[in-house]
Amino acid sequence: MLKRIFKNINYIQIRHKYKRFNKQNFKKKSLSKKLVLVEFNAFNESHICQSLFANFLSKKFNLDIVSYFNYCILSAPLRQTFFQFIKWNLGKLLNFKYHGVYKSFGSKKVIRPSIDKTRLKKETKLSKFIFSKIKTKKDILKIKVDNILIGDLIFDTYLKSNQVASVNIKDEKFYTMLKDFIHLFFYWKNFFNKNRIHSIVGVHSVYSYGIPLRIAISENVNAYTVNSRELNKITNKNLFPSTNFSEFPKRFKLINKELKITGLKKAKKILLRRVSGKAGVSNHLISNISSFHSKKQKRIIKKTKRIKVLICTRNVFDATHVYGKLLFTDNSDWLNFLGKISNRTNYDWYLKTHINLDGKFKLYQPNSNKIIFSILKKYKNIKILPNNYSHKQIISEKVDFVLTQHGSVGFEYPLFKIPVINSSYNNPQVGYKFNLNPKNIYEYERLLLNLKKIKQKKFKIDKKKIYEFYFMRYLYIDRNWLFNDQDKMVKSIGGWDNMMNENFYEYSMKILNSKKISSLNVSFNNFLKSNYQSLNIEDTKKTL
Repeated sequence: MLKRIFKNINYIQIRHKYKRFNKQNFKKKSLSKKLVLVEFNAFNESHICQSLFANFLSKKFNLDIVSYFNYCILSAPLRQTFFQFIKWNLGKLLNFKYHGVYKSFGSKKVIRPSIDKTRLKKETKLSKFIFSKIKTKKDILKIKVDNILIGDLIFDTYLKSNQVASVNIKDEKFYTMLKDFIHLFFYWKNFFNKNRIHSIVGVHSVYSYGIPLRIAISENVNAYTVNSRELNKITNKNLFPSTNFSEFPKRFKLINKELKITGLKKAKKILLRRVSGKAGVSNHLISNISSFHSKKQKRIIKKTKRIKVLICTRNVFDATHVYGKLLFTDNSDWLNFLGKISNRTNYDWYLKTHINLDGKFKLYQPNSNKIIFSILKKYKNIKILPNNYSHKQIISEKVDFVLTQHGSVGFEYPLFKIPVINSSYNNPQVGYKFNLNPKNIYEYERLLLNLKKIKQKKFKIDKKKIYEFYFMRYLYIDRNWLFNDQDKMVKSIGGWDNMMNENFYEYSMKILNSKKISSLNVSFNNFLKSNYQSLNIEDTKKTL
C-alpha cells in the first residue's frame, strides 16, 4: 500500500515537471480559427509524440490545438453516468491529471462526443434501417454511412469489447453498439461541418477510434496517427495505420544505392539475430521472450513422411481488420475452414498460439487461447503445440508449410526455405514473392489441397527479398524517429508497460531539448513534403 502511495506521489511530481517542460518549449499562441485536433488519452507515450507533432503543425500553419476524447464505445460509454459527468468536468475545470498535461502543450480545450437529442430520432431510425439490412456478419463489413466505410470498425469493436472471435448479429449488445456508432458518427460529422479543421492527430485508426479520422479524410482534412515508433498519414488510398505494403518494392528502387546496401546488410544482421533466439530484437517491444528460444520441449511433431502444416494464430479479437479485408470474415471462420480442410487431407496438422506476452496482454491472451481451443475441439486432426514450443524446435522437426493471416512468421520461416501461405491479401509481405498470397478463398483452398505439388516443385524463396522487405518495414520506416534507439529506451524505463506511465515522461525530458525539437521539426517538414505515407529515414536523415 505504502509503495503504491509513494509511486503515485512520484508520478505527480514527474507530471508537474513535464508540464513545466511543455510550457517552456511550446510557447506559441495562435489566434487562428483553424484547428488541429489531437486525441486526448491516458497514454503517456502518445502525449510526448502528439505534443511535438501537433505543435509543429500549429506553428507551420497557424492553428489552434484542440483535444478530443476518442475512447467512446470501446473504452468508455458514449452516455456518461452522473458520476462520470461530474468527474470529467471537474478534471477539465481543475486541469487535473492529463487535462493539465494537454493544456501545458497548447490545447485550448478538450471536447467529448455526446448524443445530440435533436438528432436522436433520426439517427435511431437510420440505425434500425442499417440493422434490417444485416443478414449475415459479412454484411457488417460493408456498412457505409454517407459513403464512409465504418463496418470494419463496428465489427472489430464488437469483438474486442466482448472478447469473442465472431459477431453474433442477434445479440442485443450488437444492436446497441451499432446505434452508438451511428450517434458517434454524426457527432463527428456535425463537428467537422461546423468547425474549420486543418489536421487531426490520432493514435489509433482502428475500432471506434477510427471514426473521426475517416470523416476527416472524407472532408479533405489531413489525418495522421503517431506513436514513438511510427508517424503515418491516413488517406483514402489506405485507411489503415501503416504504409501501403504492396509499394515496398517500387519505393526500394527509388532509394539511393548506398542506403540500399547498408540497409540490406543491417536487415540481414537483425533477422539472423532474431531467428537465433535473441529476445527484444527489431522493435518487438512488447516481449522480453524470443519465440525462437533454444529451450527444447518433449517432441510432439511426428516423424512421418506426411506433409506437416503449422497454423500460427494471433489474438482472435484484437483489431482483426487492422490491415483491411481478410479472405475470411474473422478468425473463427478461418480456423473452422482450416479444420474442415484438415479432415480432407492426410497431412499432419499443428497449431501454435502466439507466445505469451507481459503487461496488459496477459489480460487478453488466455481468453483468446480458450476460444481457439474450443473451436479446435471439433477437429481432431489438428494438434495444439504448447505455447512455449519454440519456432527453432519446430523448424528442426521439419515442418513443411506455415499458415498465418499476416503474422511475422511470414518473413521468418522463409529464411529457412519454408513456404508461408497468408489468409489475408492485405499483409505486410504482399509486395514480395517469398510468401504465397491467394486472392480469394477458392484459390486458398486449392493451394491447401495441393501442398504436395508445391513441395515437389520446391517453392523458390529469394532471401535477399526477405532482407529488402525487412529493411522497408522495420528500418526504412523510422521506428527510432523520437529516440535514436527505441529498444534501449524500453530497457532503460523498465519495460514496455512503463511507456504508458510517467516514467516515459522522465526519460523523454532527458532526450528532448530545443536542438532536438528543432531537428524533429525539420523531419516533420520533410515528411509533409514527401509523397510517402510514413515518416522514414530519408525524412529524418538518419544513418543505419
